[in-house]
Amino acid sequence: MEDSTKNIEMIDRFMANEKKSKLWTTINIGIFCLLGMSIFFLAYELNKSNEKYKLINEQLKKTQDSLATALPNSTVIMVL
Repeated sequence: MEDSTKNIEMIDRFMANEKKSKLWTTINIGIFCLLGMSIFFLAYELNKSNEKYKLINEQLKKTQDSLATALPNSTVIMVL
């Protein structure tokens, strides 16, 4: 009788541990997914920002080139 009671208690503890394990696994996977999505979002935003600065740099280069042709005798400072 005691053995069957111990077995039932052990099975109950095992089932409780399995539920806790599954819960923590689900929580960890959710956190991992959120972190991954935030990294992709930051990479996307950084890429947009880089495109904006590339356009600005191209405009500055065109302006510097036009200044260099308009003022051939003076020194134009290159800013890149």
